[in-house]
Amino acid sequence: MSRLSSEEKGYPSKTLALIMPVKLFGVRGEPTTEQVVNLIEQAEMDYELIEPDETMFGYEVMRAVTGTKRPPVLTVNGRAYRGLEGVQQFFASR
Repeated sequence: MSRLSSEEKGYPSKTLALIMPVKLFGVRGEPTTEQVVNLIEQAEMDYELIEPDETMFGYEVMRAVTGTKRPPVLTVNGRAYRGLEGVQQFFASR
């Protein structure tokens, strides 16, 4: 009988950092979102912009993930930073 490794069983390797990608829920062209984009780009962080108004249920998905329907919201490692103030606090604590 062969034994499967953790990775073969579908579990992540213990050597891999469990880091969720950085995502920004926001609307291009909206001033607050653009300010957050500038902060992220100045910090040279890789991120994905998710525009909730692009799909029919975008704001519902955003609420389910971040707890709010009001963009912008930056999510880092599963934690949501809401609005420009929240994002500024995130960068101040880094």
